[in-house]
Amino acid sequence: MKLAECQVYGYDPSIGRPQYRPGEQVLRERRAQGHESRRIPDQQIVDVNGRTRKVLEAERRPSSQYHRDRLDEYFELGVDYETYGLK
Repeated sequence: MKLAECQVYGYDPSIGRPQYRPGEQVLRERRAQGHESRRIPDQQIVDVNGRTRKVLEAERRPSSQYHRDRLDEYFELGVDYETYGLK
């Protein structure tokens, strides 16, 4: 995705950058790595062992039932998560 397209859709590719540690990767729009989940988070930080450590989601309706179910699943998997509301 080009930066101009990201700004139109409210997606910021730099959100995950300051939070990762040496040896970790920031993936976007890929299935959660190393967990039994079919979710495809907007961004995720994958640790050196190849497992998703943290998920970052941009959500237009953060109080929706769909989003709450998604956060419950991440909680059950033991994955840290953050939600950024879109304006």
